Amino acid sequence: KGFTSSISSQGSGKDEISVKTYKYTLIPTSSGKGTIDPINIPYVMLPDSIPGELVTEAMTVQIHDPVPVEETDWTNIILIVTVIAIVFVVIVVFFLMWLKKKGAKEDLKSPKEKAIEDLDILKNVAGNDMKIFQNGLHQLLKDFVSLQYLINVETLDDDELIKSIMECGLSKSDGDKLAGWIIKAKQDKFRPVVSAPGDTIRLETEVREFFSNI
Repeated sequence: KGFTSSISSQGSGKDEISVKTYKYTLIPTSSGKGTIDPINIPYVMLPDSIPGELVTEAMTVQIHDPVPVEETDWTNIILIVTVIAIVFVVIVVFFLMWLKKKGAKEDLKSPKEKAIEDLDILKNVAGNDMKIFQNGLHQLLKDFVSLQYLINVETLDDDELIKSIMECGLSKSDGDKLAGWIIKAKQDKFRPVVSAPGDTIRLETEVREFFSNI
């Protein structure tokens, strides 16, 4: 490719020694012997300024055969990547099937079954606190009549709610209970609630029996 040179000196006067260094950069194009031709190095001898010239000897270097480059075995890499991709796809498919199956099971629950499950949760959350229980019961019953009878409690006043529930095919006793619980639970959300020990349990039991019997 070429060469670079540098000069360094040490000492002074007649004891001064100068050294010129040549550095070659070789880029072989083939194996075998490579030749470095002689180089003429002119100089001047001080203090008389007598010119002179040095000639380097020709040099040869032995160039070995190129080092073989190992080719990447893409077959194994492709196989590994393919297996990983297949495993990943299988996992994703099973996960989606599980979600779909889980969603299907939840969709198969009737409004009554969902209401009973929500009642179990509400019982544990509210404990003996009637205020918390009535607040949760109001939401539970709203969801039930919305899913079971397509009645939107929020858009009806108390009289309209009672009338709508009575038209759902329930007995008068069951209709009165359901409407009465919804109205009282809504009222208790916005007023102080005082209850005696066991009132929450008794109300929860009555609601549970209602759902079990309809």
